Amino acid sequence: MEEKTNYCMEFSNKEIIEFLVKPLKKYPQLDIRLLSGDDAELDEASTERIKYVVLDGEQTYFFLSFYDGHVNLFTPAESRQFMFIDDDIRDMFSDSDTYGNIPYEGKLTNKTHKEILELLMEFVIILIGTTKIEVEGKEISRRKSGYPIGEFTVYLTNNSGEKREVTIDNIKFIIN
Repeated sequence: MEEKTNYCMEFSNKEIIEFLVKPLKKYPQLDIRLLSGDDAELDEASTERIKYVVLDGEQTYFFLSFYDGHVNLFTPAESRQFMFIDDDIRDMFSDSDTYGNIPYEGKLTNKTHKEILELLMEFVIILIGTTKIEVEGKEISRRKSGYPIGEFTVYLTNNSGEKREVTIDNIKFIIN
């Protein structure tokens, strides 16, 4: 089998800044920092690859980590993470890779980089101000190999007091 070398989530710094960082700057609750793979602080003009977009300043609990084939979104509470994995390599991730995490099952390879980054932004916006997360998951089917396909209900508590539900493919958010 030929190893895949082009992933749908190989974003350039320019794309990350234009389609994710700049739109998120309008949320005063976020304190955005860009970091390299060795945790060096980067500015928007840096040519060194952005590995992390930290959303809570120096705390570094709420952040995105960018890998070639997947992106992880670490939540601001309860040390949970959402996993966005290239459709073509999902079977390379095992149960232990996704255990305790929330893998997104929507199709990604048919989306542009802008659309994927906007999807990540949508998750970030939902999670802003979260103080508590509880997750219920159930297996709905199995792949030939890799981790099981699941549906998740994510209960979020935040300080807004606004009650709402949002469903994004296999993940349903129930807020407050």
